[in-house]
Amino acid sequence: GFQRRQLGALDRAGWPGGYTGVEMVNWSGGILDSNFAMQANTMAANLVMDVLADTVRAIKDRPLADRLLVALTLGERIKADWRGARSAAILVGRVNPERPEDKGRYISLRVDDGAHPTAVLAAQYRAYRAARLVAAHLDYAGWYRRSGDAARAALEDTRARDDVQSALADSVLPAPALNAMAWQLAQRGAMLDQAWEATQRAQAAEPRSTEFTDTAAEVRFRQGRAAEALALAQEALARVPPDEYLQSRVKFFEVEAAKPAPPVATGKGKAKKKG
Repeated sequence: GFQRRQLGALDRAGWPGGYTGVEMVNWSGGILDSNFAMQANTMAANLVMDVLADTVRAIKDRPLADRLLVALTLGERIKADWRGARSAAILVGRVNPERPEDKGRYISLRVDDGAHPTAVLAAQYRAYRAARLVAAHLDYAGWYRRSGDAARAALEDTRARDDVQSALADSVLPAPALNAMAWQLAQRGAMLDQAWEATQRAQAAEPRSTEFTDTAAEVRFRQGRAAEALALAQEALARVPPDEYLQSRVKFFEVEAAKPAPPVATGKGKAKKKG
């Protein structure tokens, strides 16, 4: 069936290759460029491919998944496929020895059948970006710093901050995505003020969620507010007293809250305790 198959590929140096069988219907083919291979079939016209390729090239400084989503969205809007869009997917892999799972599934999102698949895919991507990619960018930044690549580390830090800002500005982002982002930030001790804001949004959406309250407790603890963390953990445990995990959290915060506050330097060679 090779005459009805299509393939695009890049080698390790970025050289492209592509193949389109002669029995593909309507206009079918591809565009090859440095670090770029695009294939399409059942297109309304060959000029559609040029429009999509130019769009991807014009936003080359944005993350790859962003660029793919822009192209897919444009393709649906201009009715690139003469049959209309019914499905959409994004699959991106990254290589990092410390995150082997990213090699095949750094981003893997798909909508298999729907009237407006790219809109659904965009919503999936926004939630995934907050819940998973913020943490991934911070992890990659750390890896690049340890590898001596300061420029890439700075880029990953910037993308993490941008993704957090986008998540907090997204009024329809699902509460679980906000909560996951806050937990990941707390675990890494990063952007704790923004993490707290995310927990407040999540709790407002689902005030009875013990998971969200537990995340808020973790953020407060990381901010150095053990007493507030304890109160939040006790609030969560009161809803489900048999929960062994929440019991352990309360015990942990009880110990931490009982510890004396560390001295705070006054700048005059002396120290005083926090009030």
